[in-house]
Amino acid sequence: MTRLRLLIIAVVAFGGAYGAARLYHTARPLAPAPVVLDGLPELAWLRRELALSDAQFEQVAALHRAYRPRCEAFCAKITTAQERVRAAAAGKAALTPELTAALEEQARVQSACQQAMVAHLYETAALMEPPQAQAYLQATLPHALNPAAYPSLHHSAPAWTSPTKN
Repeated sequence: MTRLRLLIIAVVAFGGAYGAARLYHTARPLAPAPVVLDGLPELAWLRRELALSDAQFEQVAALHRAYRPRCEAFCAKITTAQERVRAAAAGKAALTPELTAALEEQARVQSACQQAMVAHLYETAALMEPPQAQAYLQATLPHALNPAAYPSLHHSAPAWTSPTKN
């Protein structure tokens, strides 16, 4: 009988904790998670898979860190542009000049971000030996060239894994 009571208490406690956590997370909008760049866990696969030397990795890591403010600025601009599009579309029954302008601005910001990211990838690849650079670009360019296919990479901590082990 004691085991049954303990089991019931555990189930009720777990259910209560789950319900409280669910209520907490659904009662407030979630802010985008910060992009994890300084700890460089997203570069661990790069070092391992491409067999970067210590000197190469330090150069890549420095370039990666230096790009962070630009990346964060683009993320903020994209978020603002998306909010403007949502606000311009809210409650409208047709395409308005305001919505058209907001969509065009969003496209400009996203294009500028994409161009900067692609340039950054090529700059990073230039720090590597040709076979390493080719493998790096093969793994990373698809994400930058078609960001809609990889939505988890934007406004969240990237879950980078080895491109050869997916």
